Amino acid sequence: MKNTPHFTPKFTLRLLLTLTALDGMIALIWLLRIPSESGLSAARLVLLGLLLMGTGLPLAGLLPAAQRHLLPRWETHLRNTLRRRRRAFWLMLAAFNGLYLLILPPDLTDAAARAVLLRAAPLLFYGSAACLEGALLMLSISREDVRHLGRQRIFRLTAALFGVLLGAWAFVARTGWGVHPLSEYFYEMGVPLLETQLLLAWGLAVGLRKGADAAARRGLRLSARQADFALALGLYLLAVFLWQMPPDRPTWFFTPPTAPNFQRYPASDALRYDATAQNALIGNGLQTENQARTLRPLYTGALALFHLVRGIEYDPVTHLQVWVLAAFVVLAYFLGRALHGRTAGVLLAGLLALQGYTNIAYANLFTVSHARLLMPDLPMAVLMAAFLVLAVRWQRARSPRWQGALYSGAALGALLMVRPESITAGIAALLTALLQWRRQPRLWAQHAVIFALGAGLVTAPWVGRNWARYGKPFFDSPDPRVYIAIRRAWDSLHPSPPEPLEPEAIPPATATPQPQSGTPSKVALPIPPSSQPPNLPMLVIQHYLNSEIQSFLALPATFRLPDTLLSYGFLYLRDIRLYLNERPDNPALAGEHLDRRLYRENTLFWAQCCQLEGYRARLPFWPYFEGLPRQAAFLLAGNLLLVALGVGLATRRMGWAGALPAFVHIAYLATNAAFLVSGGRYIQPVNWIVILYYTLGIAALTLGVGRALGWLEGADSLWRAAVSPKNGGLSKGVRSPRRGGVIVPLGAVLLLGLAIPIGERLIPRRYSPAVQTHMEQAVLAAISPTEQAQVEGLLVLSGRALYPRYLEAGDGNRLSDAPLVAVQPYGRLVFFLVGERNYVVRLPLEGLRTAFPNGSDVVVAGCVQPGEREFVEARLVARADTDGQVQAVLWRSADVPLECP
Repeated sequence: MKNTPHFTPKFTLRLLLTLTALDGMIALIWLLRIPSESGLSAARLVLLGLLLMGTGLPLAGLLPAAQRHLLPRWETHLRNTLRRRRRAFWLMLAAFNGLYLLILPPDLTDAAARAVLLRAAPLLFYGSAACLEGALLMLSISREDVRHLGRQRIFRLTAALFGVLLGAWAFVARTGWGVHPLSEYFYEMGVPLLETQLLLAWGLAVGLRKGADAAARRGLRLSARQADFALALGLYLLAVFLWQMPPDRPTWFFTPPTAPNFQRYPASDALRYDATAQNALIGNGLQTENQARTLRPLYTGALALFHLVRGIEYDPVTHLQVWVLAAFVVLAYFLGRALHGRTAGVLLAGLLALQGYTNIAYANLFTVSHARLLMPDLPMAVLMAAFLVLAVRWQRARSPRWQGALYSGAALGALLMVRPESITAGIAALLTALLQWRRQPRLWAQHAVIFALGAGLVTAPWVGRNWARYGKPFFDSPDPRVYIAIRRAWDSLHPSPPEPLEPEAIPPATATPQPQSGTPSKVALPIPPSSQPPNLPMLVIQHYLNSEIQSFLALPATFRLPDTLLSYGFLYLRDIRLYLNERPDNPALAGEHLDRRLYRENTLFWAQCCQLEGYRARLPFWPYFEGLPRQAAFLLAGNLLLVALGVGLATRRMGWAGALPAFVHIAYLATNAAFLVSGGRYIQPVNWIVILYYTLGIAALTLGVGRALGWLEGADSLWRAAVSPKNGGLSKGVRSPRRGGVIVPLGAVLLLGLAIPIGERLIPRRYSPAVQTHMEQAVLAAISPTEQAQVEGLLVLSGRALYPRYLEAGDGNRLSDAPLVAVQPYGRLVFFLVGERNYVVRLPLEGLRTAFPNGSDVVVAGCVQPGEREFVEARLVARADTDGQVQAVLWRSADVPLECP
């Protein structure tokens, strides 16, 4: 059917000129209403003249004589489809930038830039409106794209999802739910994606696409596997390079170099994970402290393997871990490729590699995990990405292979070995499989059983090991995780009463805080009244909203380059003026002064336009959400639209399998919310899924616009370019497996589950009863009978001394009461002992005058101090090898008496 014109060229020309003249009149009224202290200044006269021309010329173009000259050119222009689309694109881009600058002034801290944009606002409005109207009229000259758009179900789905997301944000803005801290488990925001990182990753993806097109024209073609291998290898090496490059920044999860060895050691939760792995290295098996449990058995088992490969020290292990965790970007590439294409995969992998660099480079500003911390959050993200890659590939086919269900279940089992609450990811996978094969319930039931079998084969050996060792079947603790949720819910519903304020601490009733001048404007969110009684469903919803809000606020929410260029343009002009004034008197000195000023201002320009510090200062989202600047509101709506488009594209391409990452994201955050935990590093395993769909939307628009404008090869329609056939890549049937084809996959999955229990048994016990007795006798033989009497009746322990540090009197962490780091009024040697029993050991000393390497074999004599955190107050610490050779004996300082309970 032949396309009929939607608007005639004559009608569209007249409509465009009329609308442009109307825009000019509105802009003139706006300009005249702006107060001026200096009357008709030169700048004001220039603006007035431009707007008068912008109003008068379109009105003159409506005259019949002008129409006779303009209409033929207009018709010729509209007849060229490619030229019309390109100009419409540039007009829409100009309109977007103009509207962004129009809403930007209230958020600016630079007075000169703010004044310029406020005075130029009428001209910006006129230009943006005229460009937008021209672009829309150019695109509406034909019904082809409009009719094709209306027939696409993907865009109806995108519009519906966008409406849901926008409605959720409106609810948050109305109620203030999810943005105000409720408890100690309401964690602050993590590291955002910067707009500069988005541009770098987008340039990499588009550049590789253009390079592939150019190579194909010259006959240099790669097969699909070769292209995927080359891209995956390049992205992997890029991530390793970026993640190894930044220096270590101080964070809560490792200590700064401290005497006597001046090495970094794990701290807080990281210490517990590493100590669990160290227990395995001395033959005790994976055991956390002195309890019948193993924290994160799969991750701590991997740490034990890393220590076997690189030794006991902290830094070599973290650098080896980077090489393993860099697989995250490779898995992200394959997931993006499966859901949309290679361009989306490269864009996603590039963004995650850059965000991982930011996590490490600015670790002191955020409470998140990164690749060089001994924390399980990023490894969980790697396992989650592997699970999604396998599960999406399994569910995308209408006639799937049973191996896909088995391997997906095995990946779920690996997730359960790190965080048991990730079982909700498996429930989400079964739900999407049911929706995908809703007309084949028998097929779904068969694959659900195989999926459960895969998870069971991985987890059953470990659960059986715990049952045989402790008498209870469990993953990481004999107490089910649901008990933690119940306890936290009880604590939240029955909080301790607040202590009354002192009279002088109560502010006057009339005192109201005044906003500071020059601070970015923001839309304040209401604070839920504190008098509202606690309600468990409300707490869960607020925790969930906190995690979801943080996931979306991690997307770029500002574009700093235009106003930064404007702000520093005035400074550069001032520098040039000063240089010209100084140059006649002393050219050399004037040049030196110019260089100094330019160096200072270039440094400030780089920090404000492109680095994280300037981004955080621009947007008040850290440490907690305090409001929404206008610029962020504008770009946030675009981010929501891109995410909705990404979900629609993935669902259109792969059916319900394309929505599986979204379901997993929602289910995981809901599980955290049920435990009354949200935000921060706790959402790192899944918050990147929002970035996944965001990149799908950007890749679709990039490829669609590029092809429509002739910049990329392929289809010439945005909608056809953005959507692949729904049934692409479907399996043609299920092959009848041979006996070997069944045994090998099942055996491989079972071997994965047996790896940790078998690996534990392969490591001999370093401190057997005979070895301990030999070490203790050697120490007693090395001291005098009088000194032997001083240790009689005390608890004697043998083991490996980890993370030793000598702290002077008054040194330590004043925010912690942990025996390992708490401040004390005397000097002391502290370390963590792993052996038959695990304790923190504290030995008061007036000075450490002998070497005490990390991982030394020691004998400790002292007494256990009871309390919430048991530790050993030592009278004697001796370095003694397992063969009985005593290296040094350290005695407790006489000034600090030993008091045993």
